[in-house]
Amino acid sequence: MIEIFRIKKIQFLLIWGLLLLSFNNNFFKTMDSQYHFDVFMDGTQSLVWGRIANSEQNGLFSDGMLMGRCYPTPKECNGNNSICAKRFQKKIFLNKYKIENYQVYKSHPAIHTLIFTLINTLLDYEPNVMVELFLFITALINAFIFAILIHLIFDKYGMFIKFFIAIALIFNFWFICYGNEMYMFFGFMFLPLIITWKIFSDINAGKEINNVQIFLYITLSVFLKYLFTGFEFISCSVLMIFIPIIYFGIDKKNYYKNVFLSGVLAGLAIVFGVIIALCVLCLQLWSLEGSFNEAFIHIFSRFMYRTAGESAIDPEKLKVLSVLKYYLQERAIDYNRNFQFSFEQLVWYYIISVASLSFFKKYKSLILASVVALLASISWLVIFRQHSVIHTHVDPIVWYMPFLFFAFAIIGLAIKELSLFFLRAYRSKRNLFIR
Repeated sequence: MIEIFRIKKIQFLLIWGLLLLSFNNNFFKTMDSQYHFDVFMDGTQSLVWGRIANSEQNGLFSDGMLMGRCYPTPKECNGNNSICAKRFQKKIFLNKYKIENYQVYKSHPAIHTLIFTLINTLLDYEPNVMVELFLFITALINAFIFAILIHLIFDKYGMFIKFFIAIALIFNFWFICYGNEMYMFFGFMFLPLIITWKIFSDINAGKEINNVQIFLYITLSVFLKYLFTGFEFISCSVLMIFIPIIYFGIDKKNYYKNVFLSGVLAGLAIVFGVIIALCVLCLQLWSLEGSFNEAFIHIFSRFMYRTAGESAIDPEKLKVLSVLKYYLQERAIDYNRNFQFSFEQLVWYYIISVASLSFFKKYKSLILASVVALLASISWLVIFRQHSVIHTHVDPIVWYMPFLFFAFAIIGLAIKELSLFFLRAYRSKRNLFIR
């Protein structure tokens, strides 16, 4: 028993290490261009550098602890919204330029930036050292979260599947790009899945957890997701909660009744968690605006903008099929420009693998859970089409939230089962020949 525990611990540490190497500095050259890896999402990440710089000069709790950008910026940047002005935010932190004005970003609580500013205050190293430290901490935590996710959900399918998932993800450049990105901190978007999976796993193992506890745990998971990552890709995060409900409910008696009741409970918890998050955001905005009415108007307008879009966008582009077609055709893997796969190709490999595993009853739970994972991933592309149409340089990450984790597990299992089938057939044929 001790040896098994040690082996699993070593597996966990190896997966964590592999992910950390990729997240921190593109170690396996998943992206051909190190420059593109280094500057990925630096426009939105500038909000974090602006927050750290502002906290350093004006206090940890200044401006509602919200992210934002510092001004003035150089004249050559040609405006505050230019990429030059955004990239200048890091220079403000590095060179301690005087901040005259701070433009708050109102839609994200960014509690993790408070952690960064506290670390910056406590350590007080050279700014360039702190920059590397913040990026490393982000990569370290994200890698840890995903190592937990892989180990927690897929451990029962064996070491091969866990490493197959980890290595497959390492070759996906969208996944790796987000590894040390400080604005999204996208590992925390998976907290609802991890927490809910642990709850229903414990229940399945015979642990007594009542409905009130389930409700509170799920509510907490949604609220924690909000605190660290705001409402970014919120539909993907909250729909992840239904994956373990389906997975662990499959083989139980009164399956439909159990899944329905658990689903209703989870739905209520999600709504309650989102309401609490909205109340917190309202309080933050009230502290800035001095009016709850202004806070509500801001939240409602941002929701309508992200879903319906603005009139300048071609209505044809906002059609569901148009959005899905675009994101299916986007590249997921482009290794050395020779080893290339689009998301559409990965989806087809997944479908073929599902068909091959459908003959095995033992994979029924995982297959149905993977379907829910697919729905969770594409939910953002369907509901928040405006964001998807504009932010094509950002939104492909939804395919990993969490569909491709399950897709790679399904593909790996299909490869494993087919390999075992042909091996058994070969051994059988050889034995007949020997006889």
